Amino acid sequence: MNQEIYRELRDAEMPEAQAEALARHMPDWSQFATKADLDQLRQEMSSMETRLILWMVGVLIAGLSITGALVSAILVVLR
Repeated sequence: MNQEIYRELRDAEMPEAQAEALARHMPDWSQFATKADLDQLRQEMSSMETRLILWMVGVLIAGLSITGALVSAILVVLR
């Protein structure tokens, strides 16, 4: 139950049973993301995306290098 909402409702002279029922069904807003939370998440995701792209480019270059080396080795053997 959201104790803060319950106390505010009781301070506003709402009957205890009604205040308790209402407070029990109100969401705990501290569990929801704020605009600042979403902005921070967006920045972190952008950073991760950049690192992922750089990693993929590195893997692509390594794969092309290995493929080139294998082709060169095969051509040397076939001569």
